[in-house]
Amino acid sequence: MSALRRVELKLVRENVHVEGIHELLVKGCWIEDHDPRCLVSQGEIEFSGGFHDSYFKISLKPNELIIESDSPWETEVLAEELKEIAVKKALLLK
Repeated sequence: MSALRRVELKLVRENVHVEGIHELLVKGCWIEDHDPRCLVSQGEIEFSGGFHDSYFKISLKPNELIIESDSPWETEVLAEELKEIAVKKALLLK
C-alpha cells in the first residue's frame, strides 16, 4: 500500500454524527448500505475494497473530520462529497 494521504476538514455544523456521514457516502455511491467491507464504529468509518481495491478511513473528532486514503484522488473527491458538513482545513501527507 502506498503512503496515506490525509485531509483535515473543519465541521460547519455541530450536530454531525458518523451515521449521517455514512448516509452521505451511501447516497454518493461510495459504499453500499450494510456493506461488509465498511466498518462503522463510534467516531469512525473504515472501508477497504471496491472497484479499485482502495482504502479510506473517515474519523470524526471534535469540530473536525479527518479523511485518510491510499489514493490522493479519492481523498480529494471524498472531501468534495462531504463539503455540506465540512470544509477543507489542511492537506497533509502521512
